[in-house]
Amino acid sequence: MKKINKIYILPFLLLSACTNSNEQEKAAKKISFGDFGPVEKIQGESIVQNDYNINRLVYVMDTLLLLMTESGKYFFNVYHKNTLEYQGSFGVRGEGPEEWRMINFAGQFEIASSGICIWVSEYHRGFISKINITKTLKNSSPYPVIDQTININSKKFPFLDMIYVSDEKLISRCWIYEEDYVRIKSLDPKTQNIKKSELFPKITNVEKLPADIINSLYTATLSKHPSKNLFVQATFIFDRIDIFDEDLKLVRSIVDGNNWRDEYYDALEIDVESDFISDKVSGYNNISLTERYIFAIDAKSKISQVDGTVLEKTIKVFDWEGNPVCLMRTTDNIFGISVDEQEGVLYATDMENEKVLRYAIKDLMERWEK
Repeated sequence: MKKINKIYILPFLLLSACTNSNEQEKAAKKISFGDFGPVEKIQGESIVQNDYNINRLVYVMDTLLLLMTESGKYFFNVYHKNTLEYQGSFGVRGEGPEEWRMINFAGQFEIASSGICIWVSEYHRGFISKINITKTLKNSSPYPVIDQTININSKKFPFLDMIYVSDEKLISRCWIYEEDYVRIKSLDPKTQNIKKSELFPKITNVEKLPADIINSLYTATLSKHPSKNLFVQATFIFDRIDIFDEDLKLVRSIVDGNNWRDEYYDALEIDVESDFISDKVSGYNNISLTERYIFAIDAKSKISQVDGTVLEKTIKVFDWEGNPVCLMRTTDNIFGISVDEQEGVLYATDMENEKVLRYAIKDLMERWEK
């Protein structure tokens, strides 16, 4: 008999409930992979072929396609999503007053009468800024037009992937080497009040590990629902997707396998001198959030036994209640994804092969609604 893996969907009202494994098991709703329906194979079209930077991430917003680069002079290159015509670049790499040493973008954007804007943050100089892309492109300058900046004391509040909720609330994950590591935290820039979630799932004797190792084990994405104050972390090692509200309470977890549970790992059994992470990866590489769906790239890949290349990647699709919607598979080694829900198009980056890809999934998405 074919063995069927199980996915467990855990609804929670309080963050404290996630620390009790027995309560988690009682509340679990068990759904097999068969509930996803048949696996859908999708084939990508290579686009933006004259962009010779290594494009790490892709974002689709209104009429624009935004590529966040790993190399090159600029952090962002902009294209028209339909014509694929180059619109301009912004965010100069460097140490100058208007240049960025390192920038973080959690995919948060806004569309207003003043234009299309994104929120970017920078730990070293301590700020989160609202960049007006429309005005920046109109100026034909790589130095962005900034509509708003909030300064942050990054020594008191180290941060990564900052998300703007309001002038009184910013939400982020921890900085890479932060000692007091947690899953998600918030800051009121006006009062300097800080709130933190717990670190979960619990690892036995985690206090014995150095900060950078803890960071490696709890590596996660952080992204915001397009219109609601819901925040999603998909972990890389642990097979779980966690949804928080703006008060950092755990609303829901989507989990699979066993390593998402408390005390599955013991820090005393981890050899920090070895490649201890590679055989423990059970989570997700990246996510894209739309009004109705959560798209998540499975970190596990089908690998060639001959040369070690990636042969297949899987994208899992869930609704916001955590119900499985679809399993999509592609032969492209995708890393970053962004979904245009209205047009039914999925965009992706394949860093290894230096590709930007476009997948037509409109027919698939229409079937999900039936």
